[in-house]
Amino acid sequence: MAQLKSKFLLKLQEQFIELTIKEDEEKRKKYNEYMKNYQKKNYKKNYEYNKRRYKENDEYRKKIIERVNKYRYNKKFIQILPNIFPKDIPIDFHHIDGKWFIVPLPRIIHRRYGGNSSEHIIKNMEWVEFFYDLNPEDFLWDGLH
Repeated sequence: MAQLKSKFLLKLQEQFIELTIKEDEEKRKKYNEYMKNYQKKNYKKNYEYNKRRYKENDEYRKKIIERVNKYRYNKKFIQILPNIFPKDIPIDFHHIDGKWFIVPLPRIIHRRYGGNSSEHIIKNMEWVEFFYDLNPEDFLWDGLH
């Protein structure tokens, strides 16, 4: 008798779980549809509100700048060559070995070839050789061997 009750209770529990999962999925779908419609209907109002609240607020701009600078400059990378560019030229750091060693390059040049593609690595290494007149890979690996 105890086994029958436990089997019965297990079946009830499984059915209850299935029902709650289905209800949750339905609620999630309804909510997603509602939010899509809401965003479409109230786009202009939300845009104006956010523009007033954030984009025209100096404190918010300062926070964004701090966040970007913290992300950009608080990394534990090793800069193997100095920054030779004037301060009015924004720079990005190009990874030589893909992990630790970096070299400063002008942002426009560094972002011209995007991502981790082989073209990005090859073209930026050519620019590093042009600006610094040395091949950083040879510089790195000759000292390590």
